[in-house]
Order: sequence, then C-alpha cells, then structure tokens
Amino acid sequence: MRISTLFFGLLTIVLSGCATTSVPTNYTPLESSGKGIVVTSITYSGMYSGYSVMYASSDGKTKGEFTVGKGVVLIPYFPDMDFEEKGMKGDVVVAELPAGQYEINSWQVSSGHAIIRPVSPVQVRFTVEPGKKLYLGSFHFEQTRSMGFAVTGVKVGFADQESRDMNVVAKKYPNVASSPRGGTVPQRVAIDSLGGDGSTKISVPFILLTPAK
Repeated sequence: MRISTLFFGLLTIVLSGCATTSVPTNYTPLESSGKGIVVTSITYSGMYSGYSVMYASSDGKTKGEFTVGKGVVLIPYFPDMDFEEKGMKGDVVVAELPAGQYEINSWQVSSGHAIIRPVSPVQVRFTVEPGKKLYLGSFHFEQTRSMGFAVTGVKVGFADQESRDMNVVAKKYPNVASSPRGGTVPQRVAIDSLGGDGSTKISVPFILLTPAK
C-alpha cells in the first residue's frame, strides 16, 4: 500500500468572510473618502489559534472579519502581540470600513482541524462615520476545552477596554489617535457570554490509500 494523497483535509479549513487587516501606521482618516475607522481588540486566554469576529453592513454589501492569530500553523510560530500579559495575549485591530450601519453577527475559532462557532445569535450593532474613528470594544476568547493542541471550547466576552486599547493606537497609529471621534455603539455593555459556549466541528484529514503497483 502507498499513500497517494496525504492530509488533504489540512488545507480545506476556510474562514467565513475576508479577514480585515489593520491600516498602515501612517494612515490618516479623510471625510472625503467616505470611509471611517473602527478600533477593536481581540484577546485570548489559552492556546494560539485563529480567533475571529464577523461583521456585516445593514445593506449586505460589506462583510468581513476582524482576526487575530492563525488556525493552521505548520511550524512553531510565536508572533509579537500588542498584549502579552500572564495568561492573556492579543492585538488591537484598526480597520477602515465604508460609512454606514453594521452588526457583529458571529465569531469563530479555527484551531487545527477544529472550528468553533456560537450556538446562540450574536448581535452587536455599530455605526461608522466618514473620516472619524469609532471604538467598538474588546472581544476576549477564554479557552474552556481542548483536544491535544487544538482549542475545542471557548467562552467569548465583550467589554469596554477603551483606555487600554487606545493607548496602543496612540503609539502605533498617531494620525488615527488624533482624528475626531464619531459613530455609535448603541449596546456597549459588558457581555460575559456572547453567543453561548459554541459548537465545535472537527474535520478529519482525508487520506486515500491505493494499492502499490
């Protein structure tokens, strides 16, 4: 017997939406661009994985995700992060979005072959104004279960960490820090469990064995 296809499933993990990366450090918000800035942070307690928060505009034209980390790592990988405290790591995301109304509608953890999504609805609305910055809030993923090196259970919290996060923005994105504030987050209240504990799906790699000739 010989293995003709090895670990095909390893390459099949696909995150929903497109990852939204932070703007360049010298970026300056302009009202004439029709776009604004969203500042958020994603932190985690547990093993390194891909932690994502999904968003969509009210008209359905803009969809994406704020992401920290990677779901599949083939070699040891320990990136520098904005927060590296005992038991907690993470990054601030400073993203440019078209002005309009949005909603955080889901989250996801991609960890090796395991993918975790919420079991209950997620709804955090926010509005982006052109040329202005909005502080959305902070999303924290706390690992509750694992299988080997994969995270298989999390609890996701949402809280206001503006002072902490904007200190990072002031150091890394000075033009954004000095730009005017705008936009709204109507329900910016602390949420201990956003979307429940999550449902885990584990994809087993597909290996095809064929007789040796």
